[in-house]
Amino acid sequence: MKALIADDDVIIQQVLKSVMQMLDLEPIIVQNGLEVLRELNKPNPPMLVTLDWNMPGMNGIDACKAIRIQHPTIPFYLIIVTAKGDKDSLVKALEAGASDFIRKPFDVSELRGRLISGMRLIEMQHRIENQFKANEQLIASINSILISVNEDNLVMHWNHVAAEIFGIPEDDALNQNFSSLHIDWDWIKISENVERCILTDEVVQMKDFEYIDPEEREHFLNISINPYVGSSINKRGFLIIASDVTEQKFIESQLMHSQKLESIGQLAAGIAHEINTPVQFVTDNTEFLKESIETISKILITCEKALSSCSEKNESNEQYEELQAMKEEADSEFLLEEIPYALEQNLEGLQKISTIVKAMKEFSFPTQANMVPVDLAEAIRNTSIVARNEWKYVSELELDFDENLPAVYCHPGELNQVFLNLIINSAHSIQEKLGDNRQEMGRITISTRKDGDIAEIRFSDTGNGIPLKVQNRIFDPFFTTKDVGKGTGQGLFISHSVIVDKHKGSISFETRQGEGTTFTIRIPIAPDSLKRI
Repeated sequence: MKALIADDDVIIQQVLKSVMQMLDLEPIIVQNGLEVLRELNKPNPPMLVTLDWNMPGMNGIDACKAIRIQHPTIPFYLIIVTAKGDKDSLVKALEAGASDFIRKPFDVSELRGRLISGMRLIEMQHRIENQFKANEQLIASINSILISVNEDNLVMHWNHVAAEIFGIPEDDALNQNFSSLHIDWDWIKISENVERCILTDEVVQMKDFEYIDPEEREHFLNISINPYVGSSINKRGFLIIASDVTEQKFIESQLMHSQKLESIGQLAAGIAHEINTPVQFVTDNTEFLKESIETISKILITCEKALSSCSEKNESNEQYEELQAMKEEADSEFLLEEIPYALEQNLEGLQKISTIVKAMKEFSFPTQANMVPVDLAEAIRNTSIVARNEWKYVSELELDFDENLPAVYCHPGELNQVFLNLIINSAHSIQEKLGDNRQEMGRITISTRKDGDIAEIRFSDTGNGIPLKVQNRIFDPFFTTKDVGKGTGQGLFISHSVIVDKHKGSISFETRQGEGTTFTIRIPIAPDSLKRI
C-alpha cells in the first residue's frame, strides 16, 4: 500500500518513512500541500496521507479542505502532524477533514498504532468497495426487472432491465415516487399487493400480470414483491423482482394450439372417414334406385297406355277396375315427375357431402418436418369450404387463381391454418360492418399470382377495416380487437410466425377504415435448398 508524507522537516520525514517501511508501506515524500494535491490527482493515488500542519505554500489544514472538496467520494485517510496540543486546534483539524492527528514530538509506538489504525480502515474500505462492485456486477447480470423502493415510496434502485422494458431511464426513476412513474399497468392491484407484502412481511407473487410497453404492445410479467429493509425495524420498503414471460407464454399457448390443431385434424380426418363410408353406400343405393325408377317408370308408362287403350275401347273387367283405382290413388303422374327430381337432389346433396369430407381431409393435413409441394388453389378451396359456415351468411366468396402458379413448397397444415384465420377474420369484419342488416352481403376475394420466384396470395374483404391506433399491434401476441371471449389474439401472431419464420416470407396489409382490408402473403415457391439443385 502506498502512503504519502507531506512535511518540510527532513528529520520528521525520515522518522515517518522508517516507521511506514516497517509496516510494509511504500512512502512518497513531498514538501507542501500543493504537491499533495498533485499526487492525489494521479491514477492509483496513496490512500494514507500524513500532513504537517505548518508547511510553505499550502499548510496541512488547507490541504485537508482542498482534498475533501476535490475528492468528496474518495475515503483518503488523512493524519495531521502537529505540535499544537490544545483542544480547539484539534477540533479545527477534524472539521477541516482530517481523519486523525498525532502530536509532535511523537512517540514511535503511538505513530505506529495510528498508522495501523488507518491501514485497517483503508483495507476495510477496500473490502467494502470490492464487495459493492461485486454486488453491482451481480445485480447488473440479473436479466430481470429489479426495483427497490424505500419506506417513503421513493425508488432507490432501478436496473437496466427495468429501464429497457418500461422505457424509463435510471436517472428519471431514481428518487422519484414509485407510484408516479408512467408504467401502463394496473396500479390498484400493484398497490394492494405491495401493502399486503409490507403488512404481512411476506413475499407476494403475481403471475401473468399484464402491462403495455411504450410502443403499446401487450406483455406479461411474473412479479415477486419482497419486503425490503427500511431505515428502522418498524419501517419497510419493498423490492420488486419481475421477469417478462410474454414469449414463454406465447410458446406455451402455441404448443397448446398446435396440440389442439393436431387433435382437431385427427378428429376431422376420423369424422371424414366415418362419414365417407355411409355416404358411399347411400350414394350407391341412390344410383341403384335412380336406375330402378327409370325401369319402373317404363312399366308404369306401359300400364298407362294399356288403361288408356281399354278406356277407348270401352273394355272393362275386374283387373282393369283395380288398376285404375290404384292409379288414381297413387297419383302416378306426380310420382313419375317428382321421384327422378328427388333422386337428383339426393345425389347432388351426397356430392356436396363428399366435397366437404374431401376438404376436411385435405385441410387436416398432418404436420410434417419437411416442406412438400402443395397446390395453393386447391388448399384455399378446401379451407374456404371448411370455413363456409363462417362467411356464407354475410358475404360472397370470389376466388381468382393464377393458372401459371406452380405447386408451392410449404407446410400445408400450418398454411391452411393461416388461410382459415384470414377468412374468418374477414367474415367477422364484414359481419361487424353489416350489423343486423341482412339485406346486404359483403365480399371476400382471394387471389393468387406468380411474381418471379414468389407466390403471392391476397385476401381482400369489404369489412370495417383496421383502426389506425391499433394497426401497429395486430401481429402482437394476445392482441385482439374482438370482444372478450370472441378472440384469443393469437391468430394473426401465429400467422405472422408461420409465414415469416417457417416459410421465410412476408405478410402485410392495406386497410381503409369502413371500406375493407387486404392482407398480402408472399412466400418463396421453392426453398433455397431446392433452387440450388
